[in-house]
Amino acid sequence: MDKDVRVAEYFPIPGPGELVYSGDGRILACANRTSAHLLEENKDSFRVEHPRPKRSSVGATTIVGIAFSPNNSQFATAGTDGLVCLWRTRDCAQMKQLAGHTAQVHSVAFSLDSSLLASTGADMTARIWHVASGRCIHSIRVPGRGMCVLFSPDNAILAVGCDKGELGLYDVRNDFAVLRSLHAHSASRGTQLRMAFGPLLPQKWGCPSERRGV
Repeated sequence: MDKDVRVAEYFPIPGPGELVYSGDGRILACANRTSAHLLEENKDSFRVEHPRPKRSSVGATTIVGIAFSPNNSQFATAGTDGLVCLWRTRDCAQMKQLAGHTAQVHSVAFSLDSSLLASTGADMTARIWHVASGRCIHSIRVPGRGMCVLFSPDNAILAVGCDKGELGLYDVRNDFAVLRSLHAHSASRGTQLRMAFGPLLPQKWGCPSERRGV
């Protein structure tokens, strides 16, 4: 390398976790163990936690997933308590608790217009939430523990990956009807999956050609 790489700023964080930038690149969020930390240059960091379970025998919730809304006004966290929590980015105030999953939630993702939030987890479902009302408007049964969820950049497709190596594609504009199930990965129990949509590409898997490839 021609240039040295230097550390611009160092933040001590208690343990590894998922790292996510806000859409404008101003805020870095780290979900780890029992809390999520929001870091912004030249400002104090914020720390948020899911509400502690009512039963004292249950330990604190681990936050395993985090996502910013595209308009950067809020972010969502997914926890081992089965809750999805919505927070206001400006001051990290909790806005809503979305209850419906019956086991831990692994991943959350906002739609392009920030109006919908998708979540998936160990109860083998993906749930679609109306952000403004906090209401679950759709539930999808997936063939394994849901590990990751993602909307396509054009808001046309919802992709859900599970621990059995299957990737499901669902039609957002047609009541989340199944478009295609892909068995591109070998089953690997407990492996955390990640997905990304690519540029505009014609597809031969039952998706209209104007939609984006994954």
